[in-house]
This record gives sequence, structure tokens and C-alpha cells, in this order.
Amino acid sequence: MELKNVDVLYEDNHLIAINKHAGIIVQEDVTGDKSLEDIVKDYIAHKYSKPNGAFLGVPHRLDRPVSGLIIFAKTSKALDRLNLLFKENKIWLGHKAGDMSFIVPDEYEMRDTRSWRDDKGNNWRSLGNTCWFTNLDHSKRHEELDLYKRYSSEEYPKFDNYDAINVNKVAEIPGDYEGIMGVSITFLNKYNPDQFEIVGSDYNVKEGLLDFVKVDGYTGKFDRPYLNGKRMYSRLLIKNKKLQ
Repeated sequence: MELKNVDVLYEDNHLIAINKHAGIIVQEDVTGDKSLEDIVKDYIAHKYSKPNGAFLGVPHRLDRPVSGLIIFAKTSKALDRLNLLFKENKIWLGHKAGDMSFIVPDEYEMRDTRSWRDDKGNNWRSLGNTCWFTNLDHSKRHEELDLYKRYSSEEYPKFDNYDAINVNKVAEIPGDYEGIMGVSITFLNKYNPDQFEIVGSDYNVKEGLLDFVKVDGYTGKFDRPYLNGKRMYSRLLIKNKKLQ
């Protein structure tokens, strides 16, 4: 994917909002395919003549098959502020999510799917997995996640560099673990502030804001959690408030 001007839905000094196409990964994975994160970094570096590359923070993700809006932070301060909004329960996911339709600028090219013009000539797009953020409370935000799994060190190993266990799937968060857990950013879809505490993120660890999470004596990097020497996806660090 080559980033085009029409894919940049919003940009200022701190944030950039990108129209993610289906099939593009947001962050690098084992496939080695170029990620949207790297594509946007290249775009910023070229546009603003940054020969040493550009900073880009990833506060949230969408799965590879999904298209939709991704907001990236162009500065470390912006990323820190975005993370803090979630951590301090000042912003959360809205109630409505799923298939939504939007009128887009007329110059947007028509696509083979989810693209049409109405009888007034308006250019429409639809996204199959859309969500939005709000600071208005709603009942869905307080629905508890059913934690049916139980902790075992074999199934939930600790990271090499973080004093936290790795949880691959949000649905498999162990209900009886009282320590810190590293979960994917998609956890925000199920986040209930009555049930969980957001301790922070791997970015906070990297910036020295969560030194108590660092494993004593570890001499490697703290930019992301590492498991058996492998750099993991970005993780939110959470704790369970209601042990079962």
C-alpha cells in the first residue's frame, strides 16, 4: 500500500488519522509484510524531509482483515496524552460499533465494494467494523467480561523484561490472577473500569513511567514486552479488580 493524500483523513502537528485498507497490518508481524505503521512513518519522513525517520505512536489497532480509521500520534507527547486519557477513564469506546456508512469527499475514488453514490450524487463509503470514542457513560461500558480461564504458568508465561504475564486473547484473561497482565490493544473493546485497572502501556514502560514493571537485572530493551527473546505486539498492562 502506498499512502495517498485521500487516505490521510486528518493531520495536525500532533496527530494523523489514516483510512486503513482491509488486508493491511497495522504493526509488523511474523509475515514480514510492510505495516501501516511503517508506511505512515515513510510518508511523514518524506513529506517533512526527515532523513533520520519519523516518530509514530500507535495508541490502537484494527485487525488485518478490517478497514477503518486509525489515529497515530506524531509526537511522544501526543501518544502519552492519548494513553493517559484511557488510563484515567477520561475517554472510552462508544456504545455503537459495527457496520456504519459515511459521506466522503467527492474526489474519493469509487471502490468495487462498500462504495456508492446516492440519487443526489453524494459519495458514500461503508466500513464493516467501525467504532468511536466518547466521554459519555453508557451501560455497555459496565458489562463484565466472563473470565472462565484459570491461571497457570505454562499457559500464561511471564515476559522476559516485564513483571507481567502474557495473555494472547482478551477472552482468555485468567479470572484468578492478581498481578499485572499484558493484553492486546483490542482489550479496550471490552474494558470495564469496574472490573479492570489499566496500569499503563509498553510505551509508558519505555519512557520510564512504570519502572516497577521492569524486571531487575534485565539488560535488553524495554520498548515492547519480549517473550523468549521475541519482540511482542504492543501491550496494555492491566490488573483485575474482581478476582474470581
